[in-house]
Amino acid sequence: MNGLQRMFGFRSSKRWVSEGRDASRRRDWTAAASAYREALSINPKLWKIWVQYGHAMKESGHLKEAEDAYRRSLQLSPGISDTHLQLGHVLKLKKDATAASSAYLQAAVLDPDNLHAFTELGALGWTKEEVIEIVDPQGRQRTKASIPAGRSEITRIATAGSPSFDAQAYVGRFADVRTLLDLGLISSAEQHYLHYGYRGGRDILATFADKPPTRVFVLCPSFFKRCGIGEHARYLADSIETFGLETHRVRTTAVLETYPPEQLRDAVVIVNHGPGLFDGYNPELSEGEATTDLITKLLALHRAHGLRPVVFMHSLLDRDNVIMFPRQQFWLESPIPVVTTIEAAGNVFNILRVEHGMQPAPTPVRSEKALNRRDRPVIGFFGFFQWGGKNFDALLDVVQRLKGKLVGSVATGSEYDVEKLRGLIADRNIQCNLGTGWVEDSELMQRLAEADYYYLPQHDYDHWNNSGTARLVMNFHQPVILPPHNPFLDLREFAIFADEHDLPGLMAWMRDEKVYQSACARAARYAAEHPMTVEMPKLAMSLHEVASETGARNFIDESAFSTWSLLAIPFEQFLARVRRRLPENALYYLEKTQSDSADRAAQIKTLKLDNPGKFETTYSAPLGIQYWKDHYEIDSFFFPRMTECFVNAYRCFLKREPSMTDRDKMIRILGVDLRDETAIAWPAKVVAMLALLHDEAPALEFAAQAQIYDQGELLTKTELASTALIETLEQRWVKRLKLCQDTATVGQPAFGTAQDRNIVQLLLLPGPWLEAALHASARAAGLDLNFDGIGARIGPLSRYQGIIQILERANVRLTEIGLFDRPIVSAINHARAQYSLADFWPLEGDAFVFHVVRCLLKRDPLTQEMFGLGELLSKQGKLAVIRQVAGRPFVATSVVDIADDQAAAELDTLLPNLELLVSQFRAVYAGGWDLRNAYLEARRNFDRVWLRMKKQKDVWWAQANGDVSRILPAKHAAGAKQGS
Repeated sequence: MNGLQRMFGFRSSKRWVSEGRDASRRRDWTAAASAYREALSINPKLWKIWVQYGHAMKESGHLKEAEDAYRRSLQLSPGISDTHLQLGHVLKLKKDATAASSAYLQAAVLDPDNLHAFTELGALGWTKEEVIEIVDPQGRQRTKASIPAGRSEITRIATAGSPSFDAQAYVGRFADVRTLLDLGLISSAEQHYLHYGYRGGRDILATFADKPPTRVFVLCPSFFKRCGIGEHARYLADSIETFGLETHRVRTTAVLETYPPEQLRDAVVIVNHGPGLFDGYNPELSEGEATTDLITKLLALHRAHGLRPVVFMHSLLDRDNVIMFPRQQFWLESPIPVVTTIEAAGNVFNILRVEHGMQPAPTPVRSEKALNRRDRPVIGFFGFFQWGGKNFDALLDVVQRLKGKLVGSVATGSEYDVEKLRGLIADRNIQCNLGTGWVEDSELMQRLAEADYYYLPQHDYDHWNNSGTARLVMNFHQPVILPPHNPFLDLREFAIFADEHDLPGLMAWMRDEKVYQSACARAARYAAEHPMTVEMPKLAMSLHEVASETGARNFIDESAFSTWSLLAIPFEQFLARVRRRLPENALYYLEKTQSDSADRAAQIKTLKLDNPGKFETTYSAPLGIQYWKDHYEIDSFFFPRMTECFVNAYRCFLKREPSMTDRDKMIRILGVDLRDETAIAWPAKVVAMLALLHDEAPALEFAAQAQIYDQGELLTKTELASTALIETLEQRWVKRLKLCQDTATVGQPAFGTAQDRNIVQLLLLPGPWLEAALHASARAAGLDLNFDGIGARIGPLSRYQGIIQILERANVRLTEIGLFDRPIVSAINHARAQYSLADFWPLEGDAFVFHVVRCLLKRDPLTQEMFGLGELLSKQGKLAVIRQVAGRPFVATSVVDIADDQAAAELDTLLPNLELLVSQFRAVYAGGWDLRNAYLEARRNFDRVWLRMKKQKDVWWAQANGDVSRILPAKHAAGAKQGS
């Protein structure tokens, strides 16, 4: 056979292998066997495919053919333990116990850690001692190579004594697993269980439907103490009891063990967890029980009595908390379900989330108030007197400026705190009705009932917790005003976000009764939709349903719908992703196509043209750090540019951002200049980098090493070094890049998202784009307005006047159709691929750099990228930055006027007028509550990302000893003297 024939034969066998795998996933064993048979007729040396053919024949009931297939595979590759194991399975089905034992023993000899082989031998009557006598007659301590254990290994060892895994039952029980299989985001139910289901507590959750509990224990060390989490535990227990379940309140597992076995049997125990309540960290509030003892005891009670533990985490911490994070990680690696009320924490750690709910506190009848009562409003507040956490300056300032009254309660820790608080209030001459110390619910609610608004200012931070305080005041159905900060973000649909300096103006606007009632309605809606008596019983009754409904969310990101990903997957998965992206009533017929084919590329191009904004993403981009994820398809490590591959590999394997030292180490080993942002990736170098990181210790405490798969098959380090694999990946990569370029389309930008509705940010756009954006913003506000002709006006002042004239004729306020506020760095908009210089020009400095990279590359800037583009911005200006980013290889977005130097010069002259408009006419209530909240949250999120980037830059700057030439290529760093 000549080289050309071998090439075509190889491709043909791959096609049959792909069809066989698709059929296997559908459990169509006849079709799978037929496809594998065709592949083996072309290339009979594919030992892995002989195994797959054996599986298909076994599942079809053809045991003799299955046995022959496994033996043929062993002739080609005799040292594979798992193949001997599979041969043993089919021999056992043929009732040949002697031959099956021989096969299982050979599997154990080849891999003493093959727990399945030991289990099968035990089922056939072999004792452990008899097996060890044969497997390891000299008593050697056999260990695998010193590579960190992967998740699947750890899970298999931990569950060795459990019943065998039933994939069909697992998928039937958890609909999210079915969804992930259909979309091709996991390759099998076993893969999901090994990596996520075991440590997600799915074994325990699976029992909830079969054995609904009638009895619940709530365990909290600070029960009945002066502690916020202890108070929450009280509300939690009361809510579950109101729901109709027998409820017991305990502080430790020692108390739990005093209950008779019949009361523990099949009950649920909810651990109300706060970081300082265990291990004696807070001796006043804890009972001293160690985290290790608590987990051990809960699992022992589960095994002995079927008692089902659930851990309810009020706060989650990041890795910079070196004391608490390992303990938290120990919980997350356990087989106990962990639940939170915090949306962001649920995403970062892939844990279940339920809504916190409004506490069932007694609400006194509010007295009627006089007309114009809000001229001097009563503002309600309660919380701890913590100057570093609560923002008392903001609270006292707004009460003073509005000449209002402050009511509620401030929990103080000492008489000194009480005197300090009184002094602050007296200095500002503020009228108040405040309790101090710890007050009972009835007294607190009586004080708060007087308020017109509730304002709960708090400083921002990067760990995750939630505010029970904000939910408690929802009982009053009055406006709840919050800063757009971490504890409050989940209330975006119900509260009102505001900056402290905008608050007086906002409260003045709410003197209008209609506006005030619209704000009240938000709190009332939360109270109606999310009472704690509805939300908290989910912890005891329906967490399995929560897992089914929400468990797939973290797996489904924008990269799943990129052209790169859609080209790679089998047709059934491609069709499932298309259907998920389109509206439910969309009828879209697609002919079956092969992965990585021109026909598939043509389908994707048509989808882009027919569905603007739905399939715009061409290349996947590196995601942020996902602590929870430890299984990856090898294709997910490939991006067009090498620096992206490098950063992504560190985020996936080591769960951290790479430092400059890491980069320079890889430069030396790989021989690739990772300082060059334009350097194109090459699979051989990427795979070499993955092999190096494969040997690193697990990145997180108590966690396993990440594992790499190729189309569902686990890759070992040896296989990563395989020449055949690298050749296959290179062929796949080159072909897919070409197909991605073939799907490119040119269309007008799609407007209408919340981030397109800041009128200030639109005023510099090209005329037709401005008109389209204004039309979309009006439609989103439920208005039918005609803005034709506005785009022909020159300059933001003239355009602003024209918009006002149109709105005046329609009797519509500008603030009804959108925001009117300072331009900000918006979230990444994957629906848009075409831009103008005007999209970027209003921003300055780091914000400008972030915005350019987010828009054109659909990701955040990398650390060294911030240095390089910052240098370029300071030396050559904005246009140079845009051209540098847009001119990189494989950029799938465009800037229509990027070659127009005159347009850039004109934008410079127009910026002062734009600044004049926003400084004079900025409106703190424009756009309505939801749009305003979204704007403030997006601005806050960018601020936190920028702060994290600053820390990363500081690390690089220190490693470079303040020499930018050590960070950047010579072409960027020449002559540079300034620092970070």
